[in-house]
Amino acid sequence: SEAKSLRFSSLESEESTSSFLPDIPPSILVLSASSKTGLGYIREFAEHPSKPKVRAFCDEGAEFNEYLWKLCTSVIEGSVRHAIDIVMALRETRANWIVLCE
Repeated sequence: SEAKSLRFSSLESEESTSSFLPDIPPSILVLSASSKTGLGYIREFAEHPSKPKVRAFCDEGAEFNEYLWKLCTSVIEGSVRHAIDIVMALRETRANWIVLCE
């Protein structure tokens, strides 16, 4: 819970986003997005006023309901245990924020 509020403080800080993204909403890659924590972040980010592009990275075969799928710009399947999967997701999404969930 404490980490969540710290993350949102960073997102809401004009100083932290304006120097990198003047008029562009942030792009967020949520690793382990199908976990309980990941799903919570996706819901929170989807409701955030900056309307970030949320990209979910889920373990292959993980269940991910249709409602949450619609909240994301994209859903990528891979394994957080394989560095190459993460590198490919970073290249594909070009996310400027990365959230690693348990």
